Parts: sequence; C-alpha cells; structure tokens
Amino acid sequence: MAFNQKVISPRTILPAEARVADLIDTSSFQPRWKGTLIDSVFYPFEVDIIKSIPLNFRLPPDSLIWTKNKAGNFTVRSAYFLQKELENASYGNLASSSHSGRRHSFWNIIRSSLIPPKIKSFIWRACTDSIPLRTKLFDKRISSSYSCVLCSDAAESSLWMIWNCRNKFIFENKTPCSDGFWSGASVYVMELMEVNKNGLTVPTAPDRKWSPPLSDSVFKLNLTLSQSRSKASVGVGFLIRNSEREVLAASCERVRKELYSLWTAAAVMRKALVFCQNSCFSKVIVESDFAEPVDFINSDRICTLEVAWILEDVKLICKQFVSISFVSVPLKYNRAALALASAAKKNEKTIIWLEKCPSFLFSIVQRDIN
Repeated sequence: MAFNQKVISPRTILPAEARVADLIDTSSFQPRWKGTLIDSVFYPFEVDIIKSIPLNFRLPPDSLIWTKNKAGNFTVRSAYFLQKELENASYGNLASSSHSGRRHSFWNIIRSSLIPPKIKSFIWRACTDSIPLRTKLFDKRISSSYSCVLCSDAAESSLWMIWNCRNKFIFENKTPCSDGFWSGASVYVMELMEVNKNGLTVPTAPDRKWSPPLSDSVFKLNLTLSQSRSKASVGVGFLIRNSEREVLAASCERVRKELYSLWTAAAVMRKALVFCQNSCFSKVIVESDFAEPVDFINSDRICTLEVAWILEDVKLICKQFVSISFVSVPLKYNRAALALASAAKKNEKTIIWLEKCPSFLFSIVQRDIN
C-alpha cells in the first residue's frame, strides 16, 4: 500500500459504504478472503498484502486502528515520529545519498563514543534543535523573556558547560563563576581523554544456560523461529523438557511468514501452545525470544492491531492449562529451539519427536546440562 497505508486502487466495483467485512467469505467455519473479488478490485501489490492478513474465526467488528505504534493506539509520541518520518522522506528526495550517508556515519560515531549517555543525549538535542532554551520557550509563549538567565543580556546559548551552569542557577540557586566555564570544560576533556587512553572496561554478564523448572510437575516449553531463504516461510522449533533436563517432546516445521514479524511470532506461539496441549502438558513455563508478544500477554496493554486476535487466541488457549507463565529470553539462551527451527528450513513436512531427543540436539542439550 502507499506510504500512508491507504488503499490507492480506484473504487470501481465496491460501493462507497463497503467495509472490510464485505471482502471476507464467512460461509465456512474458517473465514477466507474472497480471492476473486479482491483480485478484481485492487492492484496486484495490494492484493498480496490483503491476502497475507490472517483472519479471525470469531469475526470481530471492523474498527479503526493507528498503525504507527505496536499497540494500534494513537499517541502523541507516535504522531511525532510519523511527522519526522514524513519530513525525512521529503528531505531525502532533495538531498543526495552521500549527504545522507555522512549524516548516518556521524550518528554512528556519536553512539559508539566513550562518553556519558547524558552528553550523547545533549548532542542529539543540540543537533536537532530540541533543547528547551528560553528562545524556544519564548517562541512558544511559555516564557516571557528569551534572555540568558545568567547575564540577562544575550539570548541563551546551548553550549554544554553553560547549559549545566544555567540549570544549577535555576534549580539549585547556585551562581556560577564565568571564569569557571572553560576551566571546568578543560578538566572534563582531560578526564575523558584519560578514560579513552586507559580503555573502558564494561562488566559482562556471565554466560547463562538454559535452566530447568524447579518442580517435578512443571515443564518448560522453549520455542523460536528461524528466517528461511524463502520470503514466504520461516522455520519454527519447539521442545519440552522436565526438571531432570530430559527432552520429552520436540517438533519442527515450516510455516507461512506473516506480513509483519509480530504476527509471525504470535502465530508461532499459538502453534507451540497447541502442540504442548496435544502432548498433555498442563503446567508449563513458556520461554521464547518473542519479547513483544510476551509483553502483551503478561500485561494489561490493549492491542488493536490485526495481531490482537492471534493474541486473544493465545490467551484463550492459556485458560485450558492448569498453570502457565511466559518469559522472554535472549536467543542465545534458546539454542536448542533454534537448532530445531534451523532444521525445519530443510524439511517440507512437520517432524515430531515424543519421549526422545532428536540426535542433532544431543550436543546442545548436553551443554545445557553441564
């Protein structure tokens, strides 16, 4: 669809009051898109997008959604980023690619610099002209004066040391000495050079391994997906282990890749829960690297995007378990499930192992034990 996500195909067959529901065939239990009608109404690239949207068998009523954040709800923050995105797109049509590349390189240098985060934030604000100086506040009629609070003469400057002293003067009632600006800046630069010279040591977290459930009656389900060379599918892998670290069930298969990664992750999670349910495990801890779906399931956040109905399915399935919890873990702590997902990309059919461990998982499972 177009950049603003509006349909650009001309309205020829459908009436003006037509809704999305008019494009759905509800004659069977599982709703389907009316392929012939969609092919005759929309441009080919829009047809592919529409048909890739999964349908909810509960058929909720049509509703308006805001596509610029993950919950589907309008926020001022998302509107701001949309405005910047539009401005950048407009600017990009006029600017050369070399200029854009230099700007990208500049920000990479700032991000990787060994300087405190507050300085990085200040640089970004200064370069984007978003520091709340008095001149800014005066323009927005928030302040009655644009003069510097220190000298009450010129307009406020955005230099860091001056900004720091200005804040101390306003919020801590400390009057700085103007002679101390440059000496303070010099000391700060010397300290920074000393740190960069000696090297900055960042403590690293110990290499975590998979941890078993603490109770004999609770089982742990690990799942993930692996991108396939085919743009239309992904490999998915699930395995269930007990407190003795034994693999009780495992599965790998290729599934359709949905339009958005969040949809795909939610659909894979739903499939894994059905697999776990069919394998007769009722007390489960679910571990995956799907941070967004896990966050939606564990919180009371309301999602109005198309993926919402898949998450509703997940929550309905969860009610059929005696106990279930969801945990988001980094992919490197989910190596066994990743190996299954990678194997799925090489197979056309679904493979299931019950009460035994796939041979290619032995070494990974053994590393988790030791």
